[in-house]
Amino acid sequence: MNKGKRGSKLLKGIIILLIGMILFFSNEKNQDKFMGFINSVFTSKQSEVQKESSLQVINSISTDNPIEEIAYHDDNIAVWGSNKLAIYDLQGSKKWEKEFNLNNPHFYAGNERLYVYDRDIGDIYSFNFYGNTLGRIQMGNKIKSISESKESLIVHSVEDNNEVLKILNFNGQVIDTRTVEDKILTYCIDDANKAYGVCTLSLADDGIRTEIKLYEIKGDLITALHLEDQISLYIEFIGENKLLVLTDKGLYFVEDGIINWEKELEEVKDVYVDLNKTVSVLAGNTLESIFTDGRVKNRYSFFQDYNRIIPFKNLTVLWGPNHIVGLDEEKEIFKYETEDEIYDVVGGNQNLIVAYKNRIDWISYK
Repeated sequence: MNKGKRGSKLLKGIIILLIGMILFFSNEKNQDKFMGFINSVFTSKQSEVQKESSLQVINSISTDNPIEEIAYHDDNIAVWGSNKLAIYDLQGSKKWEKEFNLNNPHFYAGNERLYVYDRDIGDIYSFNFYGNTLGRIQMGNKIKSISESKESLIVHSVEDNNEVLKILNFNGQVIDTRTVEDKILTYCIDDANKAYGVCTLSLADDGIRTEIKLYEIKGDLITALHLEDQISLYIEFIGENKLLVLTDKGLYFVEDGIINWEKELEEVKDVYVDLNKTVSVLAGNTLESIFTDGRVKNRYSFFQDYNRIIPFKNLTVLWGPNHIVGLDEEKEIFKYETEDEIYDVVGGNQNLIVAYKNRIDWISYK
């Protein structure tokens, strides 16, 4: 009789455990956490070996001022911090430095150009990665942000209490101007330099609305649609008249003004679109790679805190306050951990360039 009772209690315990596991794994976040644990267990020993054999700090320099942002091009490293822009070579020698006595200075790194602009006055100074001055543009009004495409500079400014987008060539000549009454959130230009997309925020009858509009440069409106109760965080061209739009609630693929597919997302930290137009989304503790038709290419979960995505060689690199990981699709290639807080990371030829508060490390990966 006692054996029967014990057997009955054991069976009930097993059933309760199975029900608990089913409920636990029915939650997608719990699935991600479990997969992150499995990944960390099975790759930890391999990662330690790879970290010792393939990652090495080959050079390190200290800076006089705190670092805010770095950029890399043509074997030169640009360092911005404390209103100063400096250029270093790969041996760590400082080749050039300039201090900016501006009212409200900000920095933006393009593909081959560096920009320092005064948000209050509207002056934009451009330099190459050797420290040579390329030009000065006087917008004559307050600047909220700037961005660069292959052939143009797009400036988000404020004029007469209206928000304005101006597209300029690199000589400072205005190609197109678009004035909007609503608040501009995000914008982008296509690679062909023929069209640009703009997301604005407006008030609806019972809430807010993100308006997504596509314009021809020096032309008319091509398409328009809106998303209710959402705020645009990111917009990028994926092809001709094809836009990828990220909001606080999800990811949308828009073609010719129609939403082809959408994906609900939470806790999005970063988005990156590679040369093949594959979309990588870092959300919570998961990295997803998504084809332009909405199919998930691969999915990887982890325990470490990663905030940004950068390309490096043929790898996808994630970095956070104290960790860096290199991924080849779902395979973990290397990991790097540091006690010092990481401020910025960029890829430079064979090396990862890692910036801390007052130090830059060249980390070799072969």
